[in-house]
Amino acid sequence: MNSKFWRYFGAAALLATTCVQAKDTWQEVVVAPGDYRVNVTGQARRIHPSCAFEDGYKFYLKPGNSEKLVVYFNGGGACWNYSTCSTAFGNDPSQATFIPSTNLANNPATWDGLLAIDNPSNPYKDWTIVFLPYCTGDVFIGAKETVYSNPQLSPNNAVPDVFTVHHRGFDNFLYVMNYLDSRYRHLDKILVSGSSAGGYGSTLNYPWIKKILGRNAKTSLVSDGSIGVLTDEFIQDSLFGTNTSWSIEQTLHPALRRLSKVTEGLNFIPSALRILANQYPEDRFSQYTNAYDYVQAIFWNLMQPIPQPLPDLATWSTRMLEMTVANQTNLPHNYRSYIDPGCDHTILSYSEFYTSALEGISFLDWIKTQTGESYSKKHRWRNLSCTLGENCGEETLTTDGIEACLNRFYSRLF
Repeated sequence: MNSKFWRYFGAAALLATTCVQAKDTWQEVVVAPGDYRVNVTGQARRIHPSCAFEDGYKFYLKPGNSEKLVVYFNGGGACWNYSTCSTAFGNDPSQATFIPSTNLANNPATWDGLLAIDNPSNPYKDWTIVFLPYCTGDVFIGAKETVYSNPQLSPNNAVPDVFTVHHRGFDNFLYVMNYLDSRYRHLDKILVSGSSAGGYGSTLNYPWIKKILGRNAKTSLVSDGSIGVLTDEFIQDSLFGTNTSWSIEQTLHPALRRLSKVTEGLNFIPSALRILANQYPEDRFSQYTNAYDYVQAIFWNLMQPIPQPLPDLATWSTRMLEMTVANQTNLPHNYRSYIDPGCDHTILSYSEFYTSALEGISFLDWIKTQTGESYSKKHRWRNLSCTLGENCGEETLTTDGIEACLNRFYSRLF
């Protein structure tokens, strides 16, 4: 038994214990650096929580009802090759494709929506809420160090030609799950949620949450701004295999490991949702997106073999709609989608969480119905969408309109 390992664990546990005394405030839980052995449903696994460049990890807890839990995975981009990962070395955060530190755009205390614990309209304000910061570029499913080398003959003096990214998002996730499992043993309800990269993390880690925390809990998933328009090349180069960027075959729950046979990018997330919806027929799964989400379109463009100067927003939107309609057809019982107008990115941590509405049904009532916090027949849980080409905010897709959408997103980086 590694005494150093257990010493670290004990120090972190002591800190965490002191953090849960005050309610109705966000408590910061700092993870001491080092290796840990965590219990994953009876099996020990060694983890190394950290951010992309070995900065320490931390997360936030808002204590509340011990039988109701919100798990929120934060977003913050992604990196999977030299081109995308090297952007973290620049001085302009708006040019980076991912956030490499928990000290940037990772504090829920100043955010809105689901995380606004002082808003009386928030139906989850009295729940226990855990906020997982994101700083590893791997959508919470990496557990390895990857060395990236400059493929160009001419070096860029501002960026190292060779560097290592610690894709340890899954390790960070497991640390938090182990922490919660030791404290919340009688959960009745769990809302698993995530925005942008966190939406992918919430989806792909859902079976682990069910197994570790939600054995007897009524559980729902809300994936926000992570609809799954991916390229074939991204799937092949980044996900499965020891030579890929993230090598997620070592982190996926056994229920999702058949995803390794999916080679089409557009079928990856739909396949995951089909597996989840069938594996957990009593749970409810949903996706939210804007019809012309410009940030998602940017990342889809970066995944292309040869990215273009600007993303093809119309094609991204068409493929997004095709995917959601197929999901609705294939999963009629426990899957729904909500497609808002415009080019904004994500809703769960913004004021639109309270103001968005489609067909006379507010997003707030829609999510309350999904999670059993509302039983109104008027606000029944159903698929809601604007109509592409008619009322999805096409008139706002001007240069100024798209800039406003990007400013809304990037304002959190400064």
